Amino acid sequence: RPLHIQQQHRPAHRQHAAHPLPLGQELVEQEELSDRHAEGLQLDHPHIVTVYNTGEDNGIRYILMEYLPGQSLRERLPGPLDVGQAVNIFGQISEALDYAHSRGVYHRDIKPENILFTDRGVAKLGDFGIARLTGMKRITREGMFIGTPEYMSADQARGQDPDGKSDQYSLGVVLYEMLTGRQPFYAADPLVIVEKHLSETPESPRRYNTAIPAKTETAILRMLSKDRSRRYNSLTEAAARVHDEMLTSGI
Repeated sequence: RPLHIQQQHRPAHRQHAAHPLPLGQELVEQEELSDRHAEGLQLDHPHIVTVYNTGEDNGIRYILMEYLPGQSLRERLPGPLDVGQAVNIFGQISEALDYAHSRGVYHRDIKPENILFTDRGVAKLGDFGIARLTGMKRITREGMFIGTPEYMSADQARGQDPDGKSDQYSLGVVLYEMLTGRQPFYAADPLVIVEKHLSETPESPRRYNTAIPAKTETAILRMLSKDRSRRYNSLTEAAARVHDEMLTSGI
């Protein structure tokens, strides 16, 4: 869990959070660590958690980032969210990802735990700098994969190079969960989940929440296409389709 650090600056009072990285030798090389930290540092967007610096103290590597007192999206998901609220969060994170993609940066590990909120309820995407650095499930090596199984794209599961449409798939999974209170694919064994992403068709979100507009469901299922060429060209396009349908439906 991030450590809360409070610092006094003139003229502003700024709060930081130091996020220790539990990295072992088997996880990542030092050069890769530096490269991934640089990705987080170069991104400046209102819906991306600000990374101020990185460092090492007594053998513990850490990222110094913006402190966000609001909950994570995971903590808001004991069940489905209101459709309007879910679409609003989806739109904010879509903006963040299209910005990152335009700079050649792909997140690779989008999930509710990495979507955080300010005290005013603004959604921000975090962990760009450590997205593929922490935890066995998130490492790529020969025969292994990047991502959290419940949210990884079919192309990630195949070991293909990530792109913006891989992140689009993962955010589509998050939108599915926000609207239904459940993930499209789940099993006790992570490898079974990966196989489901590769071979199974997700159930209709409207089966679990009839308040979801029909065309919003169509948009979600398009984002979850196994073939990434069938997904939207950008998340901005996907978000526009979802938002327009919400307005048409009077939600």
